[in-house]
Amino acid sequence: MSLRTRLIQMTPRFLVRIFAGPYIAGNSLAMALAKADTLFQNQGLHSTLDLLGEGIQHEKDIDHEIQQYLEAIDAIGDRTYITLSLKPTQMGLAMDPALCQRNLERLLEKATSRCIPITLDMEESRYTDATLELYRTLRPKHPYLGTVLQSRLFRTKNDIPRYLDGLQAHIRLCLGIYPEPPEIAFQQKTEMKENFYQRLGQLWDAGHFVAIATHDEALIARCLQLAKDKHIPPERYEVQMLLGVPRSAIQQQITQQGIPVRLYVPYATTWDHAYAYAKRRLVENPQMALYVARNILRQFFGLFRTKTALPPRSS
Repeated sequence: MSLRTRLIQMTPRFLVRIFAGPYIAGNSLAMALAKADTLFQNQGLHSTLDLLGEGIQHEKDIDHEIQQYLEAIDAIGDRTYITLSLKPTQMGLAMDPALCQRNLERLLEKATSRCIPITLDMEESRYTDATLELYRTLRPKHPYLGTVLQSRLFRTKNDIPRYLDGLQAHIRLCLGIYPEPPEIAFQQKTEMKENFYQRLGQLWDAGHFVAIATHDEALIARCLQLAKDKHIPPERYEVQMLLGVPRSAIQQQITQQGIPVRLYVPYATTWDHAYAYAKRRLVENPQMALYVARNILRQFFGLFRTKTALPPRSS
């Protein structure tokens, strides 16, 4: 475990809660939907809602997650700018892949009938095979189902033909947020980004839809140029980013080109799930804390100046 990771693990919960604020839509589905509506109406940004939670070990807790997602499918209605994301371990993958598949089929039956896309998020590498097996099994019956590939993993190059051939898959391509050992994963961001670029071309050459999930503006520029070079139309890709990361300028530049931009919009019904998510984001992007601290200070000193402003001088 790196020094940065150890320091973040020791960060008091109340501080993590402050830092997490801009990156989590709230503590209810209603708050997440309101955020998604505002993003679309004000900025033309699409959303994928994610109910935070993972590694669930009890069936009663899984049933709660399923019910929450069924309610989300109903609530989304005809909002074509909203999709859903979920983690397979929310559906029982850590307990039994067959149980997970049955639970997913319950959700997918309803989501498919409503034409609402769902993405199977990718978790630690110990779940990669099981997640991709689920995807390969379920995708033919559920054309609105997507999943995730991580460019930090060496195996991704081989996973594309092994699991996706013939599927016309919907793939979110990202660097990956879970730390993995050097035996199976790149350790340097420069290597992950180069592999990201190479895997993007591989996915497009195989006919798959790709969500380009990164905040690195130089990498985004390379990817969009690759789309032009390969004559990939905008309906075969989009750009995805996280709620709260300050990238509004490039988001607007991309949407003005007719390319969809979708934000990952997490919400939580328990603080424990939000806390785990926030810690991972802090480990991956320590600047997240800097952004929030800067905003807090700006608001504080703005308030201070307002309260202590001198009255105008009389003439």
